[in-house]
Order: sequence, then C-alpha cells, then structure tokens
Amino acid sequence: MSETEAGGAVGGPSRVRIVVFGMILALLAVACSSTSDATTTTTSNSATTATTAATVTTATTAATVTTATTVTTAAAASFNLVKDGTLTVAVADFPVPGFWEGTDPSHPEGGLEPAIATYLAKELGLKVEFVPTDFSAIISRQFVGFDIFLDQVSITDERKKLFDFSEPYWFNPLGLMVMKGTTITTFEDIKNLVLGACAGCNSYDYIVDVIQPNVSPRAFQADVEKYTALESNQIDGAVGDVPGMLSQIIARKGTDMVIACRFPKISTAGILIRKDAGITQAVQAAMKKADADGTLDALRAKWVFPALGNQDPMDTPECPPKG
Repeated sequence: MSETEAGGAVGGPSRVRIVVFGMILALLAVACSSTSDATTTTTSNSATTATTAATVTTATTAATVTTATTVTTAAAASFNLVKDGTLTVAVADFPVPGFWEGTDPSHPEGGLEPAIATYLAKELGLKVEFVPTDFSAIISRQFVGFDIFLDQVSITDERKKLFDFSEPYWFNPLGLMVMKGTTITTFEDIKNLVLGACAGCNSYDYIVDVIQPNVSPRAFQADVEKYTALESNQIDGAVGDVPGMLSQIIARKGTDMVIACRFPKISTAGILIRKDAGITQAVQAAMKKADADGTLDALRAKWVFPALGNQDPMDTPECPPKG
C-alpha cells in the first residue's frame, strides 16, 4: 500500500476506531446489499449504458460520464484540465489490495480510490482516465500531467504549499514491519535496523527526522518495493501505514513478514489536486456530498475492510517509546 504517513495525529486510538473501522463495520451490510455505489450513465445513439464506480472494469467503462450532479455549467467552464472534458487521475502504487485492484494501472478493475475517482468524474460531469506514474514524481512535481492523485497521500502543511487537498477520506497509523524472529524490545533496537520506505513519502521523513537510525535508510521509488526488499533481506524493517502492511500480509500468502509495532503518528489521507486545475471547490463539494449521503462509508466497507482481513490497525501494539 502506498504511504499516508506522519501527517500529524488526528486523535487517539478510540477516535480512529470510530472514524475508520467503526463506520466500516457499521456499513459493511450496506455495501454488500447496495447496488448504488456511484452509478455513471451515458447516452449514445438512443442507448443508455450504466456502469458502477465501485466496480470499475476499464478506464473506458469508468469514463462513460456525461451528466454533472455537483457543478453548474458556469462552474465547469472554469476548469483547467489536462484534457478537456476528462478528469485525469494519476496512479502510482499498483495494485494495492482494497485500494487499487487489477493488473493494469491504466484500467483498474476496482478498489476504493478508482471508485472515488469515478464518482468524482460523474459529479463533475467528466470522463475519467487513469495515468500511471510514480509517487516521488508527483510529490516533486516532476510529473504534472494529471488533475488529481489518489494514493493515500498524507495531508501535510508542506504539501499544501504545492497542491490542494480534499477533506480526508482515510486515516492511517504508521507502523514497522519486520521478519519473524526479529526482536524489538527497545527503541534502540529499531534504530539499529536497516530501515526502508518509499522516496518522497512521509514515512521516509519519519525515519530520518524521528527515528534517526544508526544505519542509513533505504528509499524506494514504489512503496511495494520495500516489502520485497524486506522479504529478500535487503532491509531489516519497512516503515509505512499499518493498513497497507495488513493488506500486504494477506496478499503475500505464506509470508514471514509481521507487524512489529505502530508509532504514535496517525496520518490523514486526502485527494491531491493540482492547484491550477480549477476543480478544488467542485471536488470538495462532491466529497462532502459523498460523506453526507453514505457513499464514502459504503465504498470503504466494500473495498478496504475485506482487504484488511477484518483486523483493526489500532490493535497493533505500540512501538517502544523513544528514550
């Protein structure tokens, strides 16, 4: 899973349980029985085709949106999109169980984040296209050919200077993944590990600024690479979001990776929006609507909860305190 780390605490364990997993558990039945996960409709030659945002099969399918329900024609005229009439969505880490499903990042087959993107396209009266890139290229602004970016991106003050963000749609505690048999009893044990995280991610900053390890950490261009490096003994520990670690354990059946502990930091993830795209207000309005009418809760319950194996990340034991 991609990084949403170290964005500043948003509350204690009980609050996060309520915000994330309480809502997910409560609405799991809704997601399982509902057939209204953000449906998009297009009319061509008197034929109407309906597609469901939460079950995206291809970029073409997801793009069949022509009617806006959130923005007016006048507001849409102010959009400064990469491609007229199309919401261009950057995709970095792929696949990520529960968040990005499928085999081709240009044509996601499901997951929370493409479902949100497709819902937004419908609300803004746009088609949607998914463009593969990498996390560090987005954060460093080396790649600008996108309108929005969904990769569980942590909302931080520094990033707000460069990008706009939606309200949070996900919350993550930061954790440490190691191989079975690794002993962690003191914070010094953590400092002595060769740690790894994705380049440009807040988890890497957390390693450098807070953990301050005794050995230089490793940076990876794609977040999933740190888990492969851990399994192949290139690093001793991977730092990242606990839900991502849970999903990786499930996805890598038979792995000897285990979550050692979680750090105090809990991050909030939002949709990263290109500042000059002119869509920030429209995106905010659409997300507020999705939150109010239960759409976000239903999508989280449908896609993310099963990918975590019905486990609460906040049940992960806390890491030893820094001495």
